[in-house]
This record gives sequence, C-alpha cells and structure tokens, in this order.
Amino acid sequence: MRPYRFFWETHKWVGIGASLLVLLISVTGFLLLVKKDYAWIQPPTQQEAESQRDGPYISMNRLYEILFALGNPNLRSEKDIARIDFRPDKKVFKVHLEHDHREVQVGAVSGLVLSQGTRWSDFIESLHDGSFLGGWAHDWLMPLFSIALLFLMLSGLYLWISPLLKKAAKRRASRRS
Repeated sequence: MRPYRFFWETHKWVGIGASLLVLLISVTGFLLLVKKDYAWIQPPTQQEAESQRDGPYISMNRLYEILFALGNPNLRSEKDIARIDFRPDKKVFKVHLEHDHREVQVGAVSGLVLSQGTRWSDFIESLHDGSFLGGWAHDWLMPLFSIALLFLMLSGLYLWISPLLKKAAKRRASRRS
C-alpha cells in the first residue's frame, strides 16, 4: 500500500473513532466552564447569615456529627466523604460525598446545614477525564486518545501537503521539457 493511501485510510478510521471522544470532551468541557453559572450543574456556595458569622468555627468532630445525623444512607462514615472544602469568606464547609456526587454545605460557625444538592459537575468531570469508565480509561484510554489526536494532526498535514508537492513537482517537470 502506498504511503498516501495508508495515511488516508488510517486518518479516516482514527478520525471517526476519535470524533466521538472529541464530541464528549467538548460538551463536558463546556459544561465545566459554565458550572458556576447554573445551579443544576453545581450548587451555589451558600453563606451564613451575618448574625451567625461571628464566633469560633465548629470542630471537625462536630461537623462529622452534623453530617452523620442527616440520615443519608451514603454518608455513614468518614470513608464516605471525598473531601471537605472550607470557604472562609463565606464561613462554609462544602462536604463532597464519595459515592453519589452529592454535596452538603454546613455553616462553619453555626453548624447549620445550609444546603444539600447534587454536584453534577463531579459526574461531568468524570466523563470529561475518562475516570467514569474506571482508572484504566483515565490512565490508558485518554493518553491513547491524545496520541490519536497527534496522529490525526500529522497525517492531516501529510494528506494536505503531499498533493501540493506532487503538483509542484509536475509543474517543474513540465517546464523543463
């Protein structure tokens, strides 16, 4: 098989496969860019009332007591917590749950539960980086996808430049004869 034909065929089939991932990454990337603008993607950060903002912060033990008292079946132990973000300007703890993409916001001074909601942004991010399919997809599929995009760029350049070079060579040959 001639090089041009080989690159034409592989460029076509790699492009078809990669286009699905490009579409997924583009859509999820856009949603991640605008996540703070839409409460259905990521709940807005609440703020303690002015009257409840003065005083010492609650302890981590007290925060755990508040969280476990909510009765959420996916929040039974410390292992069910993915991370806790502290927003000092708003005096809020944002607790991200491990299993169901939920978030609980607790007042850092009052200990009141300010909101509970689903963080679709975490799910969208797992689609975006491939971790939704498992660690193997994040560690193997996405790097292979990056290589496929590099191949598409280089083979596309070859497919674009090769006919131009052949045409130029034919013009030079016809001028000599």
